Amino acid sequence: MTAQSTSIPSQNVPLEEVGGTYWSYASPLAGVVIDTREDLETPEGAIMHVRPAGIAIRAGAFLVDEMIKMCINAAVWFLAGIILSGRLGMMIFVLTMFLVMWFYGVLFEIFNDGRTPGKAMVNLKTVNADGTPIRLPASLIRNIFKVVEGIPLLGIPAVASMAITKNFKRIGDVVANTIVVYDDKPPVLKNSAAVAAKPLPTNLTAEEQVILLEYQSRSASFSRPRATELAEILEVLHGESGEEAVDATLGYAQGIRGQ
Repeated sequence: MTAQSTSIPSQNVPLEEVGGTYWSYASPLAGVVIDTREDLETPEGAIMHVRPAGIAIRAGAFLVDEMIKMCINAAVWFLAGIILSGRLGMMIFVLTMFLVMWFYGVLFEIFNDGRTPGKAMVNLKTVNADGTPIRLPASLIRNIFKVVEGIPLLGIPAVASMAITKNFKRIGDVVANTIVVYDDKPPVLKNSAAVAAKPLPTNLTAEEQVILLEYQSRSASFSRPRATELAEILEVLHGESGEEAVDATLGYAQGIRGQ
């Protein structure tokens, strides 16, 4: 399996030669025309390839989410007016407005893998700056700033910040150390989800881990004999042959992805 280096796209980087076959690694997005791209290294040392989302598409997602918030508030106002009149109905409406304003984004980011409904519609999600899933503290910080820099100030601080910062970070993203990226999902072998994740038997370099991820991503296009042939090159790593070699290689890739 020969491809191009993530850091030097025009140069092959041989990693190991076994039986005349050279291994090298490449970005899964090599050759794809895209507007932005960032190679991030996770705390485990694996390289993740992400595309930070620009101002226009994020503005579209923001408008969708704001419309959903307005619909929620309007529905509660209507139902509270019919079922509960007077002070109690008003209290419920005010409480709903407060919860929607401050926690709408937080709940979706924490429980829906960084995707609000607006972001999901345009295939975006919020992640930490190292590519790992966003967690509660970071989500709270970025959404608090979102309320402040959004509609009350016409979004001007957010747009200005995205225009001048790397990876289009608004002020909340800068403070929380998060980014909004395209939710790219590389194709994988059809039955790879059924393969249990396996811990690596030895420490691998970031480049070697990328090879395993590249194998999994491209294996859907391999014939079974070809997938087996490539997996058996790593016999020194897993000690298997045939279908067991394929399963072991896919298992290591699943382990790296953390799925």
